[in-house]
Amino acid sequence: MEANEKCCFNSKSMRSTFSKILPRSLTVAFLVLAGISIWFFYRQNYMHQIGGPMSIPKLLWLDYALMAWFIFPFFIWRCSDVAPALRRIYRIHLMNWFFRGVIELWLLYGSVSWTPLYGIAHDIFSILLLTGLIKSQNWPKDLPNRAAGHFLTSIRLGLVCEASFAWLFHRARGKAIALYFASHDAHFAFINALTSVVLLFAYPDFLWTLWAMRRGWKPAAKSKTKKWETHYA
Repeated sequence: MEANEKCCFNSKSMRSTFSKILPRSLTVAFLVLAGISIWFFYRQNYMHQIGGPMSIPKLLWLDYALMAWFIFPFFIWRCSDVAPALRRIYRIHLMNWFFRGVIELWLLYGSVSWTPLYGIAHDIFSILLLTGLIKSQNWPKDLPNRAAGHFLTSIRLGLVCEASFAWLFHRARGKAIALYFASHDAHFAFINALTSVVLLFAYPDFLWTLWAMRRGWKPAAKSKTKKWETHYA
């Protein structure tokens, strides 16, 4: 009986500790992404869908991109401990990437006319946009705000890597149509190796940011927003 109570207590304690690091909704979002990722990998590699087969490094990079450029920025934008100046930057970033997502999905699967050059152009635009927004704003230097500000640099570095991958893939795929991913084929060996190296830095940085923001995962209240704006906007 005591063993069962102890086990139950430990289980509740672990869940409580985990919930303090990640909000439940963010955890669910990551789990849903993981499930879709497994399905998408199977779809591309075993069902011969448009886009062609993809390698595991490219799947992990796609997962990172979705987490770092869409999911995580949304939660930072809604984070109570992040100053409004930073949240505004993340809101603009999300709007920018929402429009890209809609247009890119149509070009990929609707008109089947996507080229990596489109992505490279938007990556460069996004880097310049974030850089300009960051230089025009100021925010406090407590841990959640430092982490949120740091992650804007992580996003820009990730986009530099993404643009580089896209250029290498554009050259490697030649005139192939409807080929969107690097596979495990030897033809893409360098791209996959380079992607793997980048992932060794990208995921630890992402996990550090999650940890650094663990105490601020509450929806931003209007009253707190006004207080922040008074001091830092």
